[in-house]
Amino acid sequence: MSYGKPTRTGPADIAKMSLSELVSLFEHKNEFFARHARKRLQELAASGADLSAVYDNLRPRLRLSGYGVGSTGQLRALWALHTCGGTDAALLRTQLKNPSEHMRAWAIRFLSDDPSRLAGDKESLHSLAELAAKEPSAFVRLALASVLQRMPLTERAAVARPLLRRGEDDEDHNLPQMLWYGIEPLGEADPLTLAALGAECELPLTRRCIARRLTQGGQKTEAALNSLLTRASDARWQADVLAGIRDALNGQRQAPQPAGWKDAAAVFAKSSDAKVRDHFRTLGTIFGDPAAIDATRATVLDTSASTEVRRAALRSLIDSRASELRTLCEQVLSVPGLSATATRRP
Repeated sequence: MSYGKPTRTGPADIAKMSLSELVSLFEHKNEFFARHARKRLQELAASGADLSAVYDNLRPRLRLSGYGVGSTGQLRALWALHTCGGTDAALLRTQLKNPSEHMRAWAIRFLSDDPSRLAGDKESLHSLAELAAKEPSAFVRLALASVLQRMPLTERAAVARPLLRRGEDDEDHNLPQMLWYGIEPLGEADPLTLAALGAECELPLTRRCIARRLTQGGQKTEAALNSLLTRASDARWQADVLAGIRDALNGQRQAPQPAGWKDAAAVFAKSSDAKVRDHFRTLGTIFGDPAAIDATRATVLDTSASTEVRRAALRSLIDSRASELRTLCEQVLSVPGLSATATRRP
């Protein structure tokens, strides 16, 4: 239904349009026509048609001084060129410097469309690493994090390292996890590099995941885990890494003590952070650390501590089957909130 004399809203048959007419649709205000013009150009490219005239028309629109930086028309030109084979790595690399964050993000995606080609393109890998080091947009940083999984393992650290240093992204809903998915395979292929990334990481969730992965690796990743434990003096780092180690050992009663634990534990025991001290006591009992076990016993008997903290400490001692456990349990049998835990069988 329409009021007055009906008017045609656009072309009736896009399949019959000439190349120049199809290109003109990229300026149409209706996205439907621009999208179908792009689809038609892709069909023509697949059939072997000569689209050099289309390339010559669209490429100037990508120049920074030309078509309107970051405009819808510029994005449409990039999409059309890529779908009909009019882009190459060199052209896409120029768009990594485009002032529009959307153009940079799409250039990153198109560069990584073919992982095998990207693996052999050292210049593009270097350009992505350079962009990661200075990229101001979280939107583009997410695009960089997303392509890590398509990159060769040996090249991922160069792109991931500067992104992991961006502490402002710690509350981003996606970035910390996408970065982790990209570097996780290093736990198997190159654990020392993963540990080095963890040492520089400013994202708490990713730090925790790195520590968990290195703990789960057993003897193969023990040296890497010890290198992380040498950073025990960094207060920001302690709670996240200890939480990751604890996640890895969840449900285990006993585990071999890492070589770097003893020196690090002396720092954890004196921490002003209650979470760090709690992790120290729990992990220490699993590792059979006498100092941690004594500290845990003291916590169970500390009447100034909350019932929840005392109960968790008692439970960790029971789970690890600490020595003189019966005597300790008898001492707290009459304490409300602890008696049920004290009577629990190991």
